[in-house]
Amino acid sequence: MRVTFALVTMGAALLVSIPPAQAAAAPPYESRSVIVKYRTDTAPQARRDLERRSGGVRLLRTLRVGADLVETAEDPARVVAKLAKDPSVEYAEPNYLVTLDSPPPLFPGDPRFDDQYHLHQSNDADIDAPEGYFTLAQAGVPGAPVKVGIVDSGIDKEHEDLAANVIGCARSTGLFNDGIVEGSCKDGLGHGTHVAGLIAARAGNGKGGAGVAFNARIIMCKAFDNNGDSNVADVSDCIVWTWQQGAKVINMSFGFAADSATLHQAIRNAWQLGLVQGATLIASAGNVTQAQRGTEFFPAAYDEVAAVSATNALDQLATFDSGAVSNTGPFVEVAAAGDEVLSTIPGNQYASFDGTSMAAPIAAGVAAAIRARFPALSASGTRTRLGATADDLGLPGRDNNFGFGRVNLCNALATTTAQQCS
Repeated sequence: MRVTFALVTMGAALLVSIPPAQAAAAPPYESRSVIVKYRTDTAPQARRDLERRSGGVRLLRTLRVGADLVETAEDPARVVAKLAKDPSVEYAEPNYLVTLDSPPPLFPGDPRFDDQYHLHQSNDADIDAPEGYFTLAQAGVPGAPVKVGIVDSGIDKEHEDLAANVIGCARSTGLFNDGIVEGSCKDGLGHGTHVAGLIAARAGNGKGGAGVAFNARIIMCKAFDNNGDSNVADVSDCIVWTWQQGAKVINMSFGFAADSATLHQAIRNAWQLGLVQGATLIASAGNVTQAQRGTEFFPAAYDEVAAVSATNALDQLATFDSGAVSNTGPFVEVAAAGDEVLSTIPGNQYASFDGTSMAAPIAAGVAAAIRARFPALSASGTRTRLGATADDLGLPGRDNNFGFGRVNLCNALATTTAQQCS
């Protein structure tokens, strides 16, 4: 089967409720050291022996307050608990991380950020990204550093706004290659680079714009050639490969009208019954003619996948310059901006593209931020939260145009109803 970028979608499962708010997390601490203060009459050798028995490796240095900084071989919290039980110890504690007590700027210092209406704008047809960024920073999860798989036309690995975040790259293009070939994923079309920027373009680096999950780790698998064509074998291999590399979210900005058993099995493999080890699967709902609206496209229409329709700057269903429109139907789960959306393209350039191909990665970025903010949340729970925190559009509740509504980063990351998301 031949697959083209013209059609993008996500399968929709019933969303029930937001997971209960999690208890406040313990303050973050350095992962390889603890601080321990001994009673003055404790001999140096007795100190080292106790540290080794408790999981310490070696003395790094003695601090000016008289406490020792000790390298650990296991979780510092466990080492601290063991040390604290010994009568020779005055106190033991994790080596907590410290930050300046001032909030980060709400708006990243990137020159094209103001052109990204899907992140913020005055008429609220956006995902409240600045407020969401602030929530991530306060939670100690800057930029959502989780792995996101992208199956697309490749990526410009050297792009000024992406290079720092690309950690995996492979290709599976053509019927007669050796399967997945790692290390090669050059983007000759621009589509994959644009998608990657919407998810994970760096924020605050003074270049270009920002991605929704601007510190996400990109794992790109090039399944499409420079004309935007691929096949089920290559697409399926890429889906499974990105999951095997540890992707917690997989974006699929493509689709076609056939229900393929091979593709569906790849989807099931990556979904992993929606458990914690599975990937939250996001796909575009498709760019179609008016007559085709409501037609199921795959992988978007699979039950394991969340399908994304496209909106414009007025929060209306998008119509594109090509004459195509955003697909609709009962399988649509959420919506996101897809009309004239600015992002990265090869050669350190930036451009605005149309399509549900652009809406899907915006939703995928929100999903990545959710999985970073709530790491114990499953693939299924992340998907539930994505829809349950969306801004309702169209008819009240779920509808065929917008699903549960346009995704909202601030809402998705909030832990209390008191948090204000504009």
